[in-house]
Amino acid sequence: MYIIQDFTRANPTAKIVFTGSTKERTLLYQRIIKTYLHTFQKEFEITALGGSFSNPVETMFDPWYDKQYLAFFVKRKT
Repeated sequence: MYIIQDFTRANPTAKIVFTGSTKERTLLYQRIIKTYLHTFQKEFEITALGGSFSNPVETMFDPWYDKQYLAFFVKRKT
């Protein structure tokens, strides 16, 4: 998290995207974001790529989303 904080302070308009190298790793990231969402949301807007690979949709991260997200986006709140 400190790297994201430092990077977005230096680049306040940047939007960071990340996904896991495997489905299991992406699911792990999703669980970590869900667990710490209340902390992350103090500084960052967190969105995620849901839907399917053929029809992806970026939405606000929903900790109760019942499927696996494809990717995650982090942007510093303005």
